[in-house]
Amino acid sequence: MNLKFQRKVEIYLLIISILLAIIAGLLLFQIVFEPLLRSFFAIQSQKEEELKQSREILKELSRLEFSIKGFYYLNSILPSDIKELDEQTKYSYRIEYEDRGESYDVRLRGNMPLLSNRKLMEEFNLTGKIYSTKDGFLYLFNIKKVY
Repeated sequence: MNLKFQRKVEIYLLIISILLAIIAGLLLFQIVFEPLLRSFFAIQSQKEEELKQSREILKELSRLEFSIKGFYYLNSILPSDIKELDEQTKYSYRIEYEDRGESYDVRLRGNMPLLSNRKLMEEFNLTGKIYSTKDGFLYLFNIKKVY
């Protein structure tokens, strides 16, 4: 009888230890792994949103570059601001020009971060250079003078 009682106690203790191990595993997942997974997916969605915004900005920059060049080659003067180009833009930009003798350097500045790489620039036919920080970007391209 004593042996049967000892065997039952061992089985109950084994069941209790298995349940405690399951509870400890669930707590470990909830405390450690779930926040890691949540932050990983949040970072992924943030990167996707930044890439989507960058694609929109690069598309607008492509249209603006084409519009500025077209305006200059048609009118032989540079546009003073974006409004003069009749372009509807989602973001705000500032245009600056610098006379380089045979050409003009055009600077488009924006106040939003921009993810750019050569592949995206080629996709939108951007010929200039992009410099970007976390606060904004600068896009430089060149226009040859018309005489």
